Amino acid sequence: MEPEHIDFFIFGSYLYSVNPNDVDLIVIYDSHIYNGTNIFYECFKLINLIEETLGLPVDVTYLSIDEEIETQFVKIVEAKSINDIFNIGINHCK
Repeated sequence: MEPEHIDFFIFGSYLYSVNPNDVDLIVIYDSHIYNGTNIFYECFKLINLIEETLGLPVDVTYLSIDEEIETQFVKIVEAKSINDIFNIGINHCK
């Protein structure tokens, strides 16, 4: 991942259910640039936009790049890039 780059992934029922209860979103961020509070505020508008557009609550999992490398969470839950799901070019939250 590039420095200052934030990646977004969708997983869970939104990918596989006709009537999902929510949207599970993974935010992968560079902890050298963003701390826990900063990344929350950085992504607030995007999360609200997803909720308003889809009419579903968004459940967010924030992981630093290091945490993702260690846990391989994206691979384990078979998450898909938000850009692939919504066919949009999101590279950051702003």
